Amino acid sequence: MMMRTGSRKRAWTAILTCWVGGALWAGAAAGADLTIAAGGRTDAVICLSAEAAGQERQAAEDLARTIELMSGARPAIVTDPTAIAAALGEDLPVFVLGELALDTLPALREALREVVPPTRVRREGDAIVLRRDGNRVYLAGINERSHYFAVTRLLNRWGCYWYMPTAFGECIPERPTLTLSDLNEIHAVLL
Repeated sequence: MMMRTGSRKRAWTAILTCWVGGALWAGAAAGADLTIAAGGRTDAVICLSAEAAGQERQAAEDLARTIELMSGARPAIVTDPTAIAAALGEDLPVFVLGELALDTLPALREALREVVPPTRVRREGDAIVLRRDGNRVYLAGINERSHYFAVTRLLNRWGCYWYMPTAFGECIPERPTLTLSDLNEIHAVLL
């Protein structure tokens, strides 16, 4: 099938517009990297609701474990409301996971609603949001399983992959200095 010259030109114009627009948006949003761990030490904290269970709690454990495998430093996991408030008040790296992220930053829940209308949310569907705001990193989804997927997506960005269960199937790079640049992703899978 041949494409007319005008159609081809419009297609390339659309592609270049998206590419340039995306590059400009990314450049405008660029900020300083957030250092998660360096030299075998970390001040990072993983905050999780005290009511978190199942895959949401496992996501926090796996995030802490993987950061330790990558950098040699394991972030603390806090669930106590007083400790969470203290962590959120400091200028240290803070991961806010799951329902706590959605409650702390209600705009995340709204962003998830925009990509997954309530009429489309089904048990099989998943949507995740990953957002960095200064020293805070919010990782959440529309359900318990999605909270875990949000953490997995962040770890994938750092080059971590799992090809089969157990340590034999892990591919986790060593990073003496682990940083995070800008982060603003939202994904939905509707089945």
